[in-house]
Amino acid sequence: MNLGLQFLVVVVLGFSQATGVNVLAFWALNGSEPGLTLYGGPTFVEGRYPGTKAINFNQSSNCFARIPKVELRGRSFTIALWVKVKSILADRVQAIFSDWYDPWHFFLAVHKTGIIQFVRHSTDASWYGPSLESKSTINVGKWFHIAVTWDQSGGVSKLYIDGKEENTLAIDKSRTWQPPTRDTYEIGDDGHTDEHQFLGSVMDLYIIDGVLNTEQINHLRGFPEITTPSLLNNTFVFTNETVKCQAKGSPTPYVAWVRSGVVLVNKTSTAEITITENNGEYVCVASNREGTKNVSLKAKAPLQLCHDYRIISDVSRAVNHIYHSSQVKNDNTDIDFSKWYRIQSPAGNQLPTTCVPQNRCGTQAPGWLNGAHPIIQDGIVKRTVCFHFNGNCCYQSTTVHIRKCSGYYVYKFSGVPNALPCRYCIENQQHGNQDHPDTMFQAIDEEVGSRLIGHVIHTETGVQDVFICMSYCQLYNGCKSFNFHREKKICELNNATRGEHPGPLHKKTSSVTYYEEINIIRF
Repeated sequence: MNLGLQFLVVVVLGFSQATGVNVLAFWALNGSEPGLTLYGGPTFVEGRYPGTKAINFNQSSNCFARIPKVELRGRSFTIALWVKVKSILADRVQAIFSDWYDPWHFFLAVHKTGIIQFVRHSTDASWYGPSLESKSTINVGKWFHIAVTWDQSGGVSKLYIDGKEENTLAIDKSRTWQPPTRDTYEIGDDGHTDEHQFLGSVMDLYIIDGVLNTEQINHLRGFPEITTPSLLNNTFVFTNETVKCQAKGSPTPYVAWVRSGVVLVNKTSTAEITITENNGEYVCVASNREGTKNVSLKAKAPLQLCHDYRIISDVSRAVNHIYHSSQVKNDNTDIDFSKWYRIQSPAGNQLPTTCVPQNRCGTQAPGWLNGAHPIIQDGIVKRTVCFHFNGNCCYQSTTVHIRKCSGYYVYKFSGVPNALPCRYCIENQQHGNQDHPDTMFQAIDEEVGSRLIGHVIHTETGVQDVFICMSYCQLYNGCKSFNFHREKKICELNNATRGEHPGPLHKKTSSVTYYEEINIIRF
């Protein structure tokens, strides 16, 4: 395939898939595309950032390019392109992109006054049509982005400059618009030759079926977009969890993780970080010359995971379940990788930790945990899951995050290889509660309410009952007692007991109960 055509296809498919719109035509205008016909000697110069090219019109007359027409009558559409104007000419309207001659199918130009102008002509000779104009004049010698939307059914046309709405114009939906005067459209001039010659550069020309909104236009012009689903679908992240932030844009954005104003990591396109603090906010910042996009995550201790999870109960995942061709599944469609799961099924309660024979767990390539499960004190850990295929116990692999709770595990799974028919397997194992054997807590002065102050090491809000608060204390390293606010649903974990710090540190507070661990005497 021609490299220019290949680039065109990749760009068009990428934007179409990302936005769900139909690209009718795309022209990079970098000199490599078939179907672009040049007249009068336009050249190709450096585009709006290094490594790109743009078509440049620097002749006094009859210098332009032609592309095949796209019929715009009877439809809504968007025209978008990057432009750099060499100079504003007091005696000339400069045709950037247009039909060949008036009455025009459409006409996009730099007016003599330095504004951007978009015109369409009606078939009614007594009324040529509307003129949509920018409110501000352009900056000469600098790249800027133009987008014109035409909403045929809504009866409105809009002009955007650098992703911001400049002006709106009502259009008469009952009128019929002029057809194209030729089989081609012109870039840099029209049939008026000297009268409408454009002086400047153009690149990345789109003609799109339908009306783009502001977000889509900014996406089109290369504004950074964070594309990691797990970030977009969540508002918090847990300690010890590894988080990846990916972004795209034009030019390729830099991606940074920032906490309290300090840049922790800065990469191109993708940045990964392991959360180390329980409190505070982590911000992923994607930036390029077109702007900045942020996504914020609240860092939390991984306590809620043991109560806020989804259930995997599918018995066909069992290690002894034989594969049948009619039931092959792939976990890329069965599991939400932004959520945490507990395995709770008659067929299993955890991932197996030894190689599973092929053709088990309802698939051909069963997945097993290549490593040990964590203990509670480990917090969230990252492990490898292997998929057994073609006689190789670890033919391909992926990662999984695991958290040990009191008597069970919770998992955050990752995507599995698309090329393999593979799933995560499950097996039954007796967990018990070896991390906190025979742990009990007793309320102290429950009838009047009490609270240990000055030793709170962690606070959780929205805690529905005292048993959840107690489990948080069991899970949190260093917790010896806790205060539970019944009305406010607040759980405070302490690193000390009343016995260790009696007297003034023990404060009476209504609706708050203080609990501390007690020892069990066995006979």
